[in-house]
Amino acid sequence: MAYYFTKGTTSPLNIFVYNDGTIERPTTYPRALPSLEDPATVSNGLLLMPPQTPLTVYPWLISHGDFSKVFIGGDSSGGNLVHNIAMRAGVEDLPGGVKVYGAYLNHPYLWGSKPIGSERVIGFEECNQCLIWNFAYPDAPGGLDNPMINPLALGAPSLATLGCSKMLITVAVKDQLKFRDRAVFYYEAVKDSGWKGGRGGSCLFYI
Repeated sequence: MAYYFTKGTTSPLNIFVYNDGTIERPTTYPRALPSLEDPATVSNGLLLMPPQTPLTVYPWLISHGDFSKVFIGGDSSGGNLVHNIAMRAGVEDLPGGVKVYGAYLNHPYLWGSKPIGSERVIGFEECNQCLIWNFAYPDAPGGLDNPMINPLALGAPSLATLGCSKMLITVAVKDQLKFRDRAVFYYEAVKDSGWKGGRGGSCLFYI
């Protein structure tokens, strides 16, 4: 997402792409569309999938990209967007016949109506994580327990339907936004859901 354009992220990605023969397609946060029923970022995220990009702007991408093996990734709210697109990819056709092969969620913005783990109890409803979601999607069915922000909520779609074959979820101990605990629970839930994707091990470093 937006952080892609920082030097510390762009340089290692360019090296990886150069040596591996993959194609990277960065996006910034989509524009706001208040008329959409879902948050604009998710609906616009689907519009930003490669085949939907105007041919006059990225003709090389259409000519050289393999849309049967698309990887999507994002930080924070971008990680939330990745989750929601991967869920849609498991139950419906994405624009242009795109197939999501892998998903990367870095400190994904996942939340809920009740505090868990190290999240503060007093003043929980006034924390930024709650306020941002209520501002972005004030009429969300279920509020903070809407499956788009809380995929572990009661009645949320099964994570077994995630429409990707590979997934990487990364968190850090010193996460000031307190997304770590929910990301760990999310990882465990995906692992126990019956999702047919591949499993890996732990790693020391990530972009």
